[in-house]
Amino acid sequence: LSTTTSRPIPSMLGDAYRIVEDDERILIKAAGAWQSIIGWNRLRALYDDTTGDGIDRFSDKELETIGWHATEFNISYREIVEQFEEKCEGVLLCIEQEEPYQFSGMGFVFDIDSARNIGFEYCAATVKDKLENDEDFATLSDDEEEAALYFKIPL
Repeated sequence: LSTTTSRPIPSMLGDAYRIVEDDERILIKAAGAWQSIIGWNRLRALYDDTTGDGIDRFSDKELETIGWHATEFNISYREIVEQFEEKCEGVLLCIEQEEPYQFSGMGFVFDIDSARNIGFEYCAATVKDKLENDEDFATLSDDEEEAALYFKIPL
């Protein structure tokens, strides 16, 4: 755990990081620096799930429009993000705690066009299914009609 200059890695990282040796791995635990990590990355993240409020917007304007229309059919930003996490290449910076359970994270995708297509297709399919099978959407408000047309669902 030392560099070639004989300066130990823990002294280079500072007090906010912890070094843990685990079999053949060296882990750097960053929980103590999490608030700083959030601050450094928030502006670049596609989505921010670091507050107790969950995800309420996308930083990409096109994806934000998709998310905004999707909410008319009770599709949450979290549901859309789950599609990104399953189908997109990217990075998830996160911290998870078991007792009491808490998750905090930020997502970054490598191919924004792919994420836009995945988000749009997921929402369009979900809206179509709700229009065909959910009695709550037997009659639509003006906003729901606008959202359905946005997702190219004929009424």
